[in-house]
Amino acid sequence: MKRTQLVVNACIALAMMVLMWPTSSVYAASGEGIRLGFFFGGSVPDADVGNVYRKLVDDGVKESYSAARDVGTHFGAKLRIGLSESFSLQGTASINFFRNQEQQVVIGGVKVPSFLTSSSYVPVTAGAVWFPINTIVRVGLSGEMVYTYRKVGLSSSQDALYPDINIGNIDYSRNDVGAALGLNVGLDILGLQPHVEVKKIWSNQFVRAAGEPEVAFVQVSLGILL
Repeated sequence: MKRTQLVVNACIALAMMVLMWPTSSVYAASGEGIRLGFFFGGSVPDADVGNVYRKLVDDGVKESYSAARDVGTHFGAKLRIGLSESFSLQGTASINFFRNQEQQVVIGGVKVPSFLTSSSYVPVTAGAVWFPINTIVRVGLSGEMVYTYRKVGLSSSQDALYPDINIGNIDYSRNDVGAALGLNVGLDILGLQPHVEVKKIWSNQFVRAAGEPEVAFVQVSLGILL
């Protein structure tokens, strides 16, 4: 699926999410009210999280963030609706791109050379966030259900090398249901809320094909709520 099609899917998902959320004045008057925001950053598959963490310990935040973005990237939109001073409903839609991931393929019990794949994930989440600290500094813990569309295929360089290859387990699209947990730290400045968020998404936690391994990745985001 082309990137433009993925963008359209994410926008449609966000619009549906907005329509499904309750938007009465009761919610607007509670807690933080109704807020829409945007975020972007690095996306890191589970297997690469350790490398990014070592970069953080050895080289600092800047280098670890660069390492995360080198593995994958994402951008998305977020909707929050205040229920009280400490709790809000939350929904997000984002697009995640992962480049040049190595994948070993077995055909008829025989291993063939590793291929490089590129994948795109569009997770749509819905859940709640709790703010144990809610002053000018805001700390939030979120838990959400996740519906994900994912598309996996050979990277462009590999596609050129193997134009006639047709291997189902490295070129496919799929719908998954999973969960997400996040930690959000931000500021409340003149009504704007810039923030940093680390969120782990288990893409196929609840719906998984026979023999399919768990698929999970971490989003490291910079964002702002308006």
